[in-house]
Amino acid sequence: MYVPPIDWLLHNILGSWCTFFGLVAGLLAMRLGMSASPLWCGLFACCLAAILREAWNKRQGGKFDPRDIAATLSGSPHVLGAFWMGGAL
Repeated sequence: MYVPPIDWLLHNILGSWCTFFGLVAGLLAMRLGMSASPLWCGLFACCLAAILREAWNKRQGGKFDPRDIAATLSGSPHVLGAFWMGGAL
């Protein structure tokens, strides 16, 4: 059985949480009358977190790894899917 490295799992969890908070921020903005799409806000929050995390890693002496960005973005689809199928829109 394949077990992914713990770093990738943590990136996935970070992506899920950032997507969730982006969705909440998008819903709040929509309720306040702004023309925001919660789905795009969630995806944007996840992308921003992925890129900023890798930039911070590089600044701390690590390497910029695009696979970590992909691992972070892999946390978005199930959160966005649950939101979409939940009928929140």
